[in-house]
Amino acid sequence: MINFIIAIAAGASIPYIQNFVGEHIINRLTPHMPVGEGEKHTLAFIAALIVASLVIAAVGGSGSAFGLIFGGLIGLFGMRIIAIVRGLIYGKKKDAVEEAVESSDDS
Repeated sequence: MINFIIAIAAGASIPYIQNFVGEHIINRLTPHMPVGEGEKHTLAFIAALIVASLVIAAVGGSGSAFGLIFGGLIGLFGMRIIAIVRGLIYGKKKDAVEEAVESSDDS
């Protein structure tokens, strides 16, 4: 369970760290291989999951990689998932999803 919670926190941190961490990784990789600007988000996600796995190992947690990745995805897309569910319940699916995407892009 601790793995899942740490992974959710790692996924939720992506909008806040992607500019700093993603750009740093891209700057390091660019001399050796072509890296697109759009890959910054993916690289930050991978870095956050690596840090989360190190934290899990440090606290003595054990579990599957699936739990780590699933928790990271829930943390990353959690607000969008909540908006979709609310939209389905209240019948405003399109508006709720667009609102969630805009709010996650602003972070």
